[in-house]
Amino acid sequence: MGLGITIGQTILPVPYLQMSLPAEFASRWTPDFRLFESASGAYLSDLDYAALKPAIAKSYYVRSDGSDAAAGTAGAPLLSLSAALAKSDVDEVVIDCSGGDYIMRGSRGWNNTQASRSLSVRVIGPGKAISVASGSTAAPTWTLHAGDIYKTVIAATEASSVIDLANQEGDGFYQRLAEVGSIGAVVAGSYYYDGGTTTLYVQAHDSRSLIGDERMTPCSTSNNGRITSASRTTFIEGVEFVGGAPLIYVATGAVDPLVVAIDCSFQGSRSNNQSNVQIEGPGRFYFRRCGSARAHRDAFNYHGNANGDPRIFEDECRIDLTGQAGPSDNASTAHESTAIIRLNGHYRGALNRTIIDINDTRSLMLGCLIGQARTVAAGNECLAVSDTNMSWMAGVSFEAGSNPQLSIIGTASVAWRDMPAPERAGTGEDVGTLTTW
Repeated sequence: MGLGITIGQTILPVPYLQMSLPAEFASRWTPDFRLFESASGAYLSDLDYAALKPAIAKSYYVRSDGSDAAAGTAGAPLLSLSAALAKSDVDEVVIDCSGGDYIMRGSRGWNNTQASRSLSVRVIGPGKAISVASGSTAAPTWTLHAGDIYKTVIAATEASSVIDLANQEGDGFYQRLAEVGSIGAVVAGSYYYDGGTTTLYVQAHDSRSLIGDERMTPCSTSNNGRITSASRTTFIEGVEFVGGAPLIYVATGAVDPLVVAIDCSFQGSRSNNQSNVQIEGPGRFYFRRCGSARAHRDAFNYHGNANGDPRIFEDECRIDLTGQAGPSDNASTAHESTAIIRLNGHYRGALNRTIIDINDTRSLMLGCLIGQARTVAAGNECLAVSDTNMSWMAGVSFEAGSNPQLSIIGTASVAWRDMPAPERAGTGEDVGTLTTW
């Protein structure tokens, strides 16, 4: 029978039934929360995110008019997020954006800092806290080149991508400018970097003047949000990570971290084969209402390594327009023995296969929209599973288009229910098993 669910302090009176995890999934991962479904085909979890925050005894405040020589109190804030993260006694970092957006470039942002203890990071609005991968803490100084093209001198490592923080496109993510091969090819929404003169030439998508502009942002190849390889909790709420490696974790030992990101975004990863979110190794990684877009490679990418395999929960996440390189740029992809739950997510606009899970993963998809890939070619299904992977889906919808919905490769299997049977790719590689659940 149905029951009212209590999530944190909220009671949902609509009848829901607790879902039983497939035995093959539960043998890999039994999560510390439950999943529910209603008779109308709605899906939710009872995960109380607030209960996952680590205990707070010491808070440090960060503000755009602060000083890293200050005490870090609300009245005497620090200037740099990295300085607060590096404090040996920090439990919480509060980024005060009550006066507007704070664009934290280079060492003023997260800047690859690895905290020595469990911590929470939260933002006081209404402004946004934006951590930018950059070698400089200052905004570039633009001069007019010709027409609507502006130029600035920067180091080569600062030209891996250019993100316009003044231009949120229709999907809500910042615009990533297209790289072109000469000054003469620069048009609205593109840039050229002359390595010989170390000069960056840019024309904004809206052709605005860049004199004094702080929003047109060259990004470096450096790590941005770095998660420590340790058995600690990192709880991040409301931070936008732009450029470089927006969020990266690589386990270097037998550790078991818990990473929780709520209302965060990960955008514009660097150009040398980096994804927006790159997880390698054991731990639990919970993403709640997070967005990922404009990645050079994958929006979300998960791997096991010699130290173990990750457990992933993507809860109401949204991906759009990701992948610059090909031929394997995906919205979300799990590898090795990862176990992943995707709940009520929207996955669209990947360069290649939208979702692909391989290498003996276990994946559960509930109430998701899986969109078409941007590339129309053989092997670009909306969803692909491969090797000995096992996937279960319920209430999933597929975006109509030229690419097929589903390919099941090798000895992989997909089980479905509470939705129309997904359309098979019908190719020579599509030899796996499709059954009802």
